[in-house]
Amino acid sequence: MTTIKISKELRKRLRILSSYRDITYEKLIEDIISLYEEAMPFKSENEFGEWFEKNLKLFGFKKVIKRNLISSPDYVVEDYGGKKLGIELELFAYNFRLHNSNLDKIDIILSAVSRRGEQNINNKPVVSLNVIDWGHPNPKKNSKKRLIEALSSGKEFSFWGIAHKAGVARRTASKYLHELERENRVEVKKIGCVKIVKLR
Repeated sequence: MTTIKISKELRKRLRILSSYRDITYEKLIEDIISLYEEAMPFKSENEFGEWFEKNLKLFGFKKVIKRNLISSPDYVVEDYGGKKLGIELELFAYNFRLHNSNLDKIDIILSAVSRRGEQNINNKPVVSLNVIDWGHPNPKKNSKKRLIEALSSGKEFSFWGIAHKAGVARRTASKYLHELERENRVEVKKIGCVKIVKLR
């Protein structure tokens, strides 16, 4: 068994995701890797670069003037108007935030994947092959609101059922449901060993 150091925040996110499906961290990580391998069009920035060079015309570029493997920008290209542009390739657009040098030489960020709304990073336009709605919802943000919305159907749910429906970690759901009970906004009853909750 190998130990991998990860941040407290990432460990917390793994715990939440694994609790949604009631699986081990190892199985969750295995699933995430499988999803990444299936969804990511390129395995490396180098592979992305090779594809980019073969498909310059898709982006309105005439030719590569320079490929730079050591520093930014990754490419200097010429468009059909004769203008030279610095292109920085990123598998994920947000990785561009890690750059701290030669920003003035970069004109465009070309990414394999970007988040919706990431049209501009560090005042550089983002051109992306795939734009997806994703994010890592902060479990503390809007959890209570999501629970109330999920309960608004008027149905009864188990604590774990409503946590799943609202997309909230079980422990977080339990905390907020007890808080809502104290505020007299939900009715909680126990049937056997299962707690059932309903909006008042």
